Amino acid sequence: MPAEELTIGKRIRACRRFRGMTLQELADLSGLSKSFLSMVENGQRTIDRRSHLDAIADVLQVSLSEITGQPSASVDRASIAAHAAVPALRVALMDSTLDDPPEVPARPLPDLTEDMRAAAPLRRRRDYARLGKLLPDVITELHVIASTGSSAQRAEALRLLIQACQAAGFMLKYLGYADLAAFAAERARDAAERLDDPVWTGVAEFMHSHALMSARARSRALRTSVRAAERLEHHLDDGPTAEMYGMLHLTAALANATLSQDSTAWDHLDEAAQIAARTGECPAEPLHMGFGPTNVGFWRVAVALELGEPDKAVEAAREVEPGRLGAGRQAAYWSDVGRALAQIPGKQREAVKALRTAERLAPQMVRANPMVRDTVATMLNRARAQAGDRDLRGLAYRMGIPH
Repeated sequence: MPAEELTIGKRIRACRRFRGMTLQELADLSGLSKSFLSMVENGQRTIDRRSHLDAIADVLQVSLSEITGQPSASVDRASIAAHAAVPALRVALMDSTLDDPPEVPARPLPDLTEDMRAAAPLRRRRDYARLGKLLPDVITELHVIASTGSSAQRAEALRLLIQACQAAGFMLKYLGYADLAAFAAERARDAAERLDDPVWTGVAEFMHSHALMSARARSRALRTSVRAAERLEHHLDDGPTAEMYGMLHLTAALANATLSQDSTAWDHLDEAAQIAARTGECPAEPLHMGFGPTNVGFWRVAVALELGEPDKAVEAAREVEPGRLGAGRQAAYWSDVGRALAQIPGKQREAVKALRTAERLAPQMVRANPMVRDTVATMLNRARAQAGDRDLRGLAYRMGIPH
């Protein structure tokens, strides 16, 4: 397939023509300008706002995956292995419930605890190939213990199950399996309901909010995250509670941004920043959220980008020291920085450098990201007249984008 057919714009054009719709009609119905859509379709502009993708998908009556091309084709062994792990995860999530656990033997709880301890560094560096091999059995067996163990065993198994579903859910989301990610969020919510702990309920609602955003249910994602934060706001003297409260406000900020609600988005970010100033950089255990001033800075970049303000995103990025967080969070930050720089004239070389940094930190996540892939393909189209850029062409090659 030629490179130009891999951009989001070319997929939009194909869907538009299938619907028998003119570019002007798409512009009128989506609320986007004809000139902007023309540049997108011709591979000269990227779409970096979820709200724009939503508007186009609604008008064309297609799923987001038809526009973004997820799950994307894999060319490197690790990414292929990550996608190969998905069927077993699907079975584990769909065949396991707390009311009717699978009829399989479960290893002792300390063994499963050790597995989740081993999963932690895999989660931080987004090593989905290894994580995908580990999680299916853990999820299945934790359902068994959470349903049949002693009272103490059940409580610990439920906490571990929420963590395992959280790891699975975000892995599935980033690989492009939004429906399965939503299923993982529901399993986490089931466990949180049994556990009846406000913090772990917050973790499950955090997952649910992100699953809702992936499903384009942006308003419900906003309500879910705000309500979950409100349930925690009177208990902020506790470290994990404050951490979860802050993460829910960050989620609300992004949800506001996807709804083009600028001022409210910044209000939620400011609330999270106030909490982060009190907590400092939170430890990885037990929530694996990485909340703190650095992460708030990362989300400022993401929100500015979602609001269509790439210059503001780059400005916010200058205030952050990304090395304080794990490789996966750093990769998300550099992906956003690269996407923002790619929209600013004269910044392509810096954009490529940022995206290569992201790829080095978490290759499986970055190569599967449809927005990053589209940014690379669009920059490649722009550079074709100058025979491209060696680093850019290398990045495209590793993503499976013809160059």
